[in-house]
Amino acid sequence: MKVNLYLRELRKNRTSLLVWAAIIAGLLLLYTSMFLEVVALWDVAKDLFPEPLLLAFGLDRVDMTTILGFYAMDSYITVILLGSIYAILLSSGILAKEEKDKTIEFLLAKPLVRSSIITGKLLVWFTNIAVLNVLISITAFISFRIFAAGHEYNRTVFLFLLVAPFLAQITFASVGFLAAAIIKKGKSLTAICLSIVLVTFFFNKIAGAADRFKFLEHFTPFHYADSVDIVYYETINPGYLILMLAITSVCIGGAYLSYNRKDMIL
Repeated sequence: MKVNLYLRELRKNRTSLLVWAAIIAGLLLLYTSMFLEVVALWDVAKDLFPEPLLLAFGLDRVDMTTILGFYAMDSYITVILLGSIYAILLSSGILAKEEKDKTIEFLLAKPLVRSSIITGKLLVWFTNIAVLNVLISITAFISFRIFAAGHEYNRTVFLFLLVAPFLAQITFASVGFLAAAIIKKGKSLTAICLSIVLVTFFFNKIAGAADRFKFLEHFTPFHYADSVDIVYYETINPGYLILMLAITSVCIGGAYLSYNRKDMIL
């Protein structure tokens, strides 16, 4: 029954996965296609940016005339931001919809305990997010081959830039999963989850722009997967990696506990 639930949910969420993947991959290709034009104009264009904006986006630490520095800006931000929105909406919606659509009674009538239901849902959103990132990674590799031919870059750093968004998206997905397990009937769930991503993204940018707001970076997964840090230090901070995995584990564990104790409104 758990396998049937998993396959059924994969089929139901297949279209949205392909749509989100197409949008993100399309924007990635569009941004990367501008690389050579930006290289030619960057020395002049850089002087037009106000200093707080340069600091907020880390343009004082990365070289936009290199393909990795360029990718760390618009392309990476698009991947991690839109991917995180997709991840949190998917994980929260996939668990909450049974109550919202009043199909939870049907599931619970089957020889299927709540822990099996939540495990099946977890595997679905993890699979979808993994597939999304595989498709994006393939697109990024192709875009580098097409639009940055002849430009050398560190393959290991490139790999880190592909893995980091996946880790951030999984973190956000686990937060959304926990929220869906706690909130009854999905009331305001979409707005809450969307706000979590956008507010934490804003925290990351304002923390980078002003020292007095530096403390805000500790409250956002975007900082833990920051592309500028990855390019500048040529690695993912092990402490941030452990922290994202810890947040994910705690949220998933909390989701299991909350969902098993939840008073279902049928």
